[in-house]
Amino acid sequence: MSGFQIIFGWHIFFVFRISYFNYTLFKCRTAYINRGLAYYYQGDYEKAIADYTSALELDPYNYNAFHNRSLAYQRLAEVKEQRN
Repeated sequence: MSGFQIIFGWHIFFVFRISYFNYTLFKCRTAYINRGLAYYYQGDYEKAIADYTSALELDPYNYNAFHNRSLAYQRLAEVKEQRN
């Protein structure tokens, strides 16, 4: 095997690994957002906020996680206000 073939083989290996890593992060982020939505609709806003925060740790620029977390904070404040 030539040096080019070896380097090209390693390049393909790393591209595959990076693609798999990005796909795995996407799946985890999406799972946190979906579970956060489930908690939100059940009225468990603190758990929803925790899941949205976990999604933001994986992808700090995710608009859906920011938006949904702000809605959960708003509803949590409304619920606490009604209790007082």
